[in-house]
Amino acid sequence: MKKRAASLALVLSMILSFTCQAGAVDAKTETQLDAVKSILEDAGMQEKQFPNGDSDYIQMAKSLTIIGDNFKADAECTADEKAAMQSKATQIGLKNAIENGEPLFVGGVAQPIFPYTSGVPTKDGYSNDNSDIIRYSVYVETNYDTDGDGKLDLVKALVQLPRAAAEGKYKAAAIYDARPYITGCTDNGEARGIDYTKGDQKYNLNDLYVQPAAREAQGTANTMDTAKKAKAEEWYYLSPYESSPGDPFYDYEDLDWYDYFLVRGYAAIEVGGLGTRGSEGLETCGADVETDAFKCVIEWLTGDRAAYTDRTSNIAIKADWSNGNVAMTGRSYGGTTDFAVASTGVKGLKTIVPVAGIASWYDYTNSQGISTHTNPAYSDDLGFYCAGRYIDENDWNSMKDVYQKYLNRIYNDQMTLNGDYGTHWATRDYTAGNEGKAGTASTSKYNNFNCPALIVHGLNDDNVRTKQFQLMYDAFKNAKQNVKLLLHQGEHITPDYDDHKTSLMIGNKTYSSILNEWYSHYLYGQNTNDGNNAEAMAAVTVQNNTDGSWSTLDSWPTSDSLADVNNKLTLTNTATGTTTINSNMNGISNWRDAFTSSSTSASAMYATEPVANDTVIKGTVQVKISAAPIQHPDQQASATAVQSESTGSRDALMMSAMLVDVADDEFTTYPMSRTEVKTGKMNWVGSGAQDYEIINFKTVQSKYKIIARGWIDLANPSAGFDSASAANKISLEDGVYHDYTVYLQPNYYTVKAGHKLALVVYTYEPGKASYSENYGITIDNHSLSAVIPVPKGTSAATMSAIGKKYNWYADAVKYVTDKGLMNGTDDNQFSPSATTTRAMLMTVLARYAGEDTTGGATWYEKGMNWAKAKGVSDGTNPNANITREQLVTMMYRYAGSPKADGKLDSFSDAASVSTYAADAMQWAVANGIVNGSNGKLNPQNNATRAQVAAILMRFCEMSK
Repeated sequence: MKKRAASLALVLSMILSFTCQAGAVDAKTETQLDAVKSILEDAGMQEKQFPNGDSDYIQMAKSLTIIGDNFKADAECTADEKAAMQSKATQIGLKNAIENGEPLFVGGVAQPIFPYTSGVPTKDGYSNDNSDIIRYSVYVETNYDTDGDGKLDLVKALVQLPRAAAEGKYKAAAIYDARPYITGCTDNGEARGIDYTKGDQKYNLNDLYVQPAAREAQGTANTMDTAKKAKAEEWYYLSPYESSPGDPFYDYEDLDWYDYFLVRGYAAIEVGGLGTRGSEGLETCGADVETDAFKCVIEWLTGDRAAYTDRTSNIAIKADWSNGNVAMTGRSYGGTTDFAVASTGVKGLKTIVPVAGIASWYDYTNSQGISTHTNPAYSDDLGFYCAGRYIDENDWNSMKDVYQKYLNRIYNDQMTLNGDYGTHWATRDYTAGNEGKAGTASTSKYNNFNCPALIVHGLNDDNVRTKQFQLMYDAFKNAKQNVKLLLHQGEHITPDYDDHKTSLMIGNKTYSSILNEWYSHYLYGQNTNDGNNAEAMAAVTVQNNTDGSWSTLDSWPTSDSLADVNNKLTLTNTATGTTTINSNMNGISNWRDAFTSSSTSASAMYATEPVANDTVIKGTVQVKISAAPIQHPDQQASATAVQSESTGSRDALMMSAMLVDVADDEFTTYPMSRTEVKTGKMNWVGSGAQDYEIINFKTVQSKYKIIARGWIDLANPSAGFDSASAANKISLEDGVYHDYTVYLQPNYYTVKAGHKLALVVYTYEPGKASYSENYGITIDNHSLSAVIPVPKGTSAATMSAIGKKYNWYADAVKYVTDKGLMNGTDDNQFSPSATTTRAMLMTVLARYAGEDTTGGATWYEKGMNWAKAKGVSDGTNPNANITREQLVTMMYRYAGSPKADGKLDSFSDAASVSTYAADAMQWAVANGIVNGSNGKLNPQNNATRAQVAAILMRFCEMSK
């Protein structure tokens, strides 16, 4: 029995064992996803690095090349498959990199193996003790005492880097963003009544360059000791002038813009610069002292300059974690500082990636002798806006007097130049060496480029115009540096737009991955001998305007070749004689629509026949014009009369030109506005940092697209492409012709077969200039031509004048009739020259107010009764013609009789405005409702139906 029982027990045991083993196989079958997770976690990666769960594990494994496109998450993972994954992980050194706390490069690019912790405080606050990213501030000593306090200025630098680098496990390369906006912007002094525009406060620019003795260190500190004392208030605080109760705004605004690189082992350095919150000195908006201060931060990163743990204790701190290799990048002002610092040739700056940056501040707000900003002074305004020391009352009070004097000086300098190039702009022109700075104590030198550059720009950027990328490209090309262009169809944005976490794909790559390839090569020396993508990248990567696809080009023309364009399409004019245009744009509400449909009184349009084949434009178009001014057309007896001797020569008369793609049918174009469509896909960042949503740019349908525009001052005929050529102006004489070359903004653009090319010459561009007195331009048609750079070959085409099909009041008539405010005098005409009665305007305003004006004893009874009840009119003389001042007064009363702060001084007949209408007319002029005609208001003249329509349209648009 015992023996039999033992046998049964053995059999039962074997059955149970087999059953349990079979069950274990079923329960523990390892999927490919399971294998990936175990390999990554066994290597030392933490669960918090995969906040999105399975998708993060898969993306990480793909990035590390542990798995390929044949990966199936739910499929059973064979022993051989897992062994292959493990072998790959071992081959790339994943576990060793994590254990040693050092960057990992696969295929020449850094991998996101460092864990991430946000710098935004939680409800429990922030501590570097609990953070995977170490954050702290240092204060770098600069070369000058710009604020005159007797000490060299200190600039605050925020440092972010992986804990491993801070603890000394490896030396990190730095990505450096120098951008004055990041520490908080101001209200330009409005709240405190500051006005630096009055008089001459006698500031001496040489005071910027005073150099007292350097500080003497009173002790030293290391990175981790300093980090333990760091507080989140150093980099995360409410920005008072950028916030509203319902929309709080926190600085540093770029705090999380470099998370992609932090988790890949790079350090991020963020600096506001001189005069910004936390720093010392004066915010000078691009001056050489600002550039020099930003350069000093790089010298600290390379060990060649002192920095301190705060602004008072003189405890020195070194960048003990830095490998001495620095890349600069940033958008707009941030892209500007990249180029500016690169121009100094500072050691340690290994590359720059400027995005929509400025090479010459002159060409940001000026063009060929003319200001393209409604006020010729700009540097003072932006400088004050970025002067974050203003936010801290005590700090501001310590330097406000000297800063106000400084702003007064540069304001007056710009107003005196009035669009011409001079010392003020030379100090902010990083392409110009040290030329043009005579009369200052400046010894800083620009144009000493000795690092490679990847220049990024939007081809529809109307903020920082495309000429800026051309100037940058020229500078690097002339210095024989490796320079690439990345040109997209957006406007003033970064392809990976960090502000709201969206990402534009560059072909099949993300923008950040392209930068990772670039930085891994130039900062960490990856793949120096085997054709790394940074070296092999095409000269130009460009997004096409026709379908949004991406192309690569082998070359881009430099502006040096503009004098002799080898590959070109030349447009010549068949028109003869002369064409005169006038700056009076009354009634033209949309100048783009008007000027691209036909000639107008303010513009002359010339167009080719439809092009037979797709035509590619590549570079800068040159428009050749011989033209003569009419400086005071209201005083002229004829178009070529000599100017009045008592008036003298007028300066800053804008002449504009543009090249336009025109078609009979609507076609797809990219607008000059920030428009995007989310695709539903994500750009994975990795290791716990926030992913970006992938977008495409939104397109619009139109019958025209402005390819490029340019502007020149009639008083600067010798102005060329480079900024400094706009230094010399002449005295104008009516009827005296000069030869001009207007350089349009560079572009890469395809004109589809069947479309026409149109050249438009016009006076001034609304939004870029305004004039209280009109002027005219007479164009010699025979001399007008355009040289268009193309990829290859030489060809020619003719263009013919397009007659006037557009009346100045056309937009206004369409506006008021579409909205039912005015009707035609019959089914076929509007009768623009007919007069308007008082009853008509009462009725129109009543309709605008939403009143039903139908019925009544007379057609105008209900409108008149409404006007009397609302205090718009007393209802007298309803059938009398309404004068221009009566028209404005009724509108003014309808608007509630707001404060009238306009001035009538610029109008020669201002004294003829009736007393009762003075406030109304001032209000109308201030709000652009009335512009006058040839320098006159004509207040007693009867208002025509066209004038009523135009004034009503402006009033309605202003009231929105």
